[in-house]
Amino acid sequence: MALYSDTYSDFNYRIILCFLLAASILFCCPLLGMILKGISMDRFLEFPPVTGYVSHAPNNELIFWAGLVISCCLLCPVLLRFFRALKAFRVLGPSSSFPKWGFGALLLMFVAWASSWGLLPLPKWIRMWSFTPLWVGFIVFVNALTTWRLGTCLLLRRPEAFVGLFLLSCVFWWYFEFLNRFVQNWYYMGVSELGPVRYSVMASLAFSTVLPAVMSLNELLKSVQTFEDAFNFKKDKRKVPRPLAAGILAISALSLSLIGVYPDILFPIVWISPLFVICSLKVLLWLPNLMDFAAQKEFGPLVRLSTSGLICGFFWEMWNYLSYPKWLYSIPFVGQCKVFEMPILGYMGYLPFGLECAAVSSLLIPLWDICSSGPSGIGQGTGKGESTKV
Repeated sequence: MALYSDTYSDFNYRIILCFLLAASILFCCPLLGMILKGISMDRFLEFPPVTGYVSHAPNNELIFWAGLVISCCLLCPVLLRFFRALKAFRVLGPSSSFPKWGFGALLLMFVAWASSWGLLPLPKWIRMWSFTPLWVGFIVFVNALTTWRLGTCLLLRRPEAFVGLFLLSCVFWWYFEFLNRFVQNWYYMGVSELGPVRYSVMASLAFSTVLPAVMSLNELLKSVQTFEDAFNFKKDKRKVPRPLAAGILAISALSLSLIGVYPDILFPIVWISPLFVICSLKVLLWLPNLMDFAAQKEFGPLVRLSTSGLICGFFWEMWNYLSYPKWLYSIPFVGQCKVFEMPILGYMGYLPFGLECAAVSSLLIPLWDICSSGPSGIGQGTGKGESTKV
């Protein structure tokens, strides 16, 4: 499987260079800050990681309510604009019958769900390994729904990239586990009994489903044209200035270098800085990037990707709630008011996370394909997949 060619040449050197530079910055900056501060690196040698070494600040009602008000002020205009656009709710499809393999995926999802929550009389080891089949079932079922609505899906249209997403996703989430060593905002219950090998295999399999889940759901949401109706404005041909991108890159790298020094203050940038590092490098290397969509006032794809991340986040937290092993959270200042195990303000992190998934997935899938309003050939007056007003 080859990477796709970039816009400006027949070679892939620009995107390869971008991700090599991004990996170097994202990995080295947090370590550099710890080294300069003289903080011990022993915590990175423990595997599985079970020791708590970051002492978090207690919950603070003032900070919590301030964060809640700010979050509402950011989200309410977006929600209002979306619901106003629902007056002409446009959907695409259905374009075909629901595929039979989708029913098999749905069955796998429900059986694995019941097993993960201990609702079936199965051995404990099956329950411990059921989280990955649960998400595989979800991913394939979402692709079946997308096929029903749009006539195609990521699994059928780009099978090699779809498989590649599982491998890329494994590396992707292991990086967030690396960042978590600096802030310790989440930890796992039930992993101490696994040992290094079993933990590595189990975790890698679970981590491999993250990118396919978000990207598959993004494909399904393309059948809802309301995102484009509500958030695509008169297109502006401007792009992000390269000096601005360089400044954003410098600030992001600096903030990453300080997360281990000030974990209680800088923990939110775990979900923001990697996105800005990748997008800024793409601007500097003349590659298509998400920041240009914002500069050109095409916010529809960005809102759709953020929504995909949030919906997947809801299912991650819900299915984790009664699973074993499971993850728990330790978040400074705003750890109260939980929905499942996640504090309610923590769900805000899933919004940029959806964009982060797209930025990383663009290593295998062209960004125009990820951000397009529908697969090619959809809605062209063929009688199938045409837009419908409800």
